Amino acid sequence: MQNNQNITLDVNNSREYQYIHAKQGDHNSRFLHITLTENGNQIVPSEKCRATFRCLKPDGKICFNSSILNEDGTITVCLTQQILAEKGTVRADVSLLEEGTVLSAATFFIMVEASPLSVNGALSSDEFLVLTEKTEEVDALKDEVMQAAERVETAENGLNALSEQLAGTEEDIAEINEALQNVKAGVEALNITTDIAEKALAKVETLEGCLGYTESEILGLSADYENNRFMRLAGAAGKNAGTDFDGFRMYGGRRRCTVTADGTITAFYGDENYTVEDKSVQVMVYQPKFYYRVVPLKLEKIENGKGYHIRKANYYVSDTPKAGFKLHPAFYDENGNEVEYILYSAYEGCYAAHYISQPTAPLYFNDAVHSSTSTNLNDDCIMSLHSEKPISGLYKNLTRTNAEKLCGNYGPGWHCETVKTLSANQMLMMIEFGALNAQQEIEKGVTAVADAANKNCTCYTGSANSLGNGTGHANASYFKFDSESQAVNYYEAGRRAVTYRGMENPWGNIWKWIQGVNVYGTTLQDRQMYICTDFNFKENTHTDNYKSTGCVLPEKDGYISAFGYGTAEFDWLFMPSETNGNSNLPVGDSWNSTSDTSKASIHRTCLYGGAWSTGITAGIFRISNLAVSNDISRLYGCRNVFIPPAQ
Repeated sequence: MQNNQNITLDVNNSREYQYIHAKQGDHNSRFLHITLTENGNQIVPSEKCRATFRCLKPDGKICFNSSILNEDGTITVCLTQQILAEKGTVRADVSLLEEGTVLSAATFFIMVEASPLSVNGALSSDEFLVLTEKTEEVDALKDEVMQAAERVETAENGLNALSEQLAGTEEDIAEINEALQNVKAGVEALNITTDIAEKALAKVETLEGCLGYTESEILGLSADYENNRFMRLAGAAGKNAGTDFDGFRMYGGRRRCTVTADGTITAFYGDENYTVEDKSVQVMVYQPKFYYRVVPLKLEKIENGKGYHIRKANYYVSDTPKAGFKLHPAFYDENGNEVEYILYSAYEGCYAAHYISQPTAPLYFNDAVHSSTSTNLNDDCIMSLHSEKPISGLYKNLTRTNAEKLCGNYGPGWHCETVKTLSANQMLMMIEFGALNAQQEIEKGVTAVADAANKNCTCYTGSANSLGNGTGHANASYFKFDSESQAVNYYEAGRRAVTYRGMENPWGNIWKWIQGVNVYGTTLQDRQMYICTDFNFKENTHTDNYKSTGCVLPEKDGYISAFGYGTAEFDWLFMPSETNGNSNLPVGDSWNSTSDTSKASIHRTCLYGGAWSTGITAGIFRISNLAVSNDISRLYGCRNVFIPPAQ
């Protein structure tokens, strides 16, 4: 006897969930007929849409099954024995998918009551009926491909059918990935060099990105910004931040080192000759190159604007090239050649006056001690040094252009930190933490120091030295605000430095200039980021070697709730597109820009991280778009980075 129940689920109602009641032992006898609505209006799916059902059972097991999409637009779900195998509350959702993208999804709950009768119940386990069906089809198709050594047409037709059958699948399921790998191996074994095979393999690679990789050397994160859910994928699944990631070169190979002006590494942290006291060299962080892939799973068109909000995406990184992956753009030199590593600064930039002419006796300028406003753009340098006060615009003319020049004075390949190197650090951090709110994962950072008018209130560099290549916070940080005040050590969270794998204060303490990105729009509604395609950085431009990201920025200030997506060329970029979040989720960091419509058409720059008194709005994804090209401030500083010339 069938039990049919009609329910209506609204995809925009996250406050009033539907609860369905069922009993253990029901087996393919209870059916749900679901009408999906959006703000009360029924969603009418296209002919290309597919419907899926997923659920998380009380014991942590999951089910992922196909559903019937009826002609009237409703969805029929069969509650299988496995779905009802465990008593308690089952969290479920139904989704409409089209060409690999989730168009609509709604959540409801199933209250499974213990059966009063003694029945032969099923042992609860994971159930993937939709993928079991597809796997069987893939295996059958694999046999056909293996027999097609002399008939290329069979491979083409079979793999095209595979692509159609698997469109819309998005979960990280080992069974289907194994089948895909077998198909790929079968095609490669045929030694087909025609466009047919290349297109077929490309389709398989696309499906892998949506399904979720199973290869242990790939690390991933599923970021559901819409529902504030984050899950580690592939080789990252089941791991914890820290030593679990050390086996991957992009993480474990990241180390502090000392470096000369020509880029020669003189020692790594732990070596007998490593020391931070020798200021004839800079203290940097060696970052091995890595490959990445971003797979948008759900995009939402920005209302009255260009581009899309990313509602859900999978992010992947790998030490080695993989199908569908790209080398992160941070790892290209000034000639466009791939490089094996880059060097991040271990500390925020400090000012070495007349370093070029007197390298053995420079003046390490300190805003708390000195007050000269002289800025020699040909003789001074910005360096990453221990036990110094980070430089600001309190006395020095530290515009973004000048920061780039002063960093570059040290030698070829040295720059102010760029938007591309920042992105690489952001991507590594979020995948390791399994989340984007780094303040919650480490500590607040130097973000809760009381401001003092006309002072540079930063802590001195080096307070986290004892952590070496590790991640964590300093025991205490050293502060001195001016020549008359007493020096003090702060031991509290919010007033002590943090470090991420050797990089001290990746956020907080002082705002840091971002080179290689300009913002422009004729109105507040059409402002976009423009990315420099090389190292020929310019101010007040959005043409020539600056390319549009194809996505508008938020109109209002606030906590980031979505990143934007314009084109695949800039899929590595974390640019805000919406500010409806909060201080915890989904990102926990904020965006701010001008709301003055009279200034909308002015070219603007970007800074990141926040400063000593920014508070909970700070973080690795915190972006300010308030400054213009000639702005200087006691709140603005910078970091340097070294991009070695390719050998």
